[in-house]
Amino acid sequence: MTPSRQQFLSWIAVAASLALFLASLGLPALEFATREPVRGSVALCWGWWGVLTGDFPWFANPLYFATLTLALMRKRAMSQLLCVLALGVGMLSLRVRAWWFDESKATPVEKLGPAFFFWMASFLVLFLLLFFVNRRDPVGGRARV
Repeated sequence: MTPSRQQFLSWIAVAASLALFLASLGLPALEFATREPVRGSVALCWGWWGVLTGDFPWFANPLYFATLTLALMRKRAMSQLLCVLALGVGMLSLRVRAWWFDESKATPVEKLGPAFFFWMASFLVLFLLLFFVNRRDPVGGRARV
């Protein structure tokens, strides 16, 4: 595979992943019994407060953006490693039990919304596409098709 084709495929991987990530921002991320759902964009803006409540899934976002950067710099191995870390940290969302709308009390989370699944899919798609882009032949050092 030529270098320009490899770079094009890297851009496709990043674009597909970013499309899923951006779609997650407009969807419900956390759903509650008594309140309106929290959208993905709100969770992105305020999720870092999880440090104070012991919820760390938001930190998958900086890992994800570092992954995108490294992918575009053709650092496939490091980007895949960070992408796996982002997947693992993002899966901590399964343990989130409450969201703080104000300082009075936490509101219990009933379930994760579709934004969570789009968000996680953005990590998984990027990882899988990076796995198949820039693969080198171990004998000849040439790219495999």
